[in-house]
Amino acid sequence: MLEYLPRLTQLTVISCRDYDALMDFAAGHPQLHVSCPVPIGDDSFPQDSTEITVADASVPELERALHFFDRLAKVTLTGTIPEQPELDDLIAAFPDIFFLWQVPVGNITVGSDAVELDPGRKSWVTRKSAVCFPISPSWNR
Repeated sequence: MLEYLPRLTQLTVISCRDYDALMDFAAGHPQLHVSCPVPIGDDSFPQDSTEITVADASVPELERALHFFDRLAKVTLTGTIPEQPELDDLIAAFPDIFFLWQVPVGNITVGSDAVELDPGRKSWVTRKSAVCFPISPSWNR
């Protein structure tokens, strides 16, 4: 079919059941930029996303989907968060992706990227920013 479209440079696939086959197709046609939304849970995300927010996703579901993203750098997990050993495995499997989730600490909630916490001052410090953020009471669960 592609021989009938010699000037085609972009192929956007609306839905795909076999992403491995689609990636094989894309590898065999380097002249085409092939993109397709990647489903995770009840949501779909553009394949060229650099950041996504995923709700209630399981680690096996994330492991299946994340390798289809070309430029993904950050995943924010919301809702039900997997257990820490599963998160550790996920982080090890995708070392180029930064994973972030909220952690309840007493009556406040802080980002998983916190490296220093001062509950008395209601503030926390992240490694990435090295700045102090006020903890908002509205972040409580």
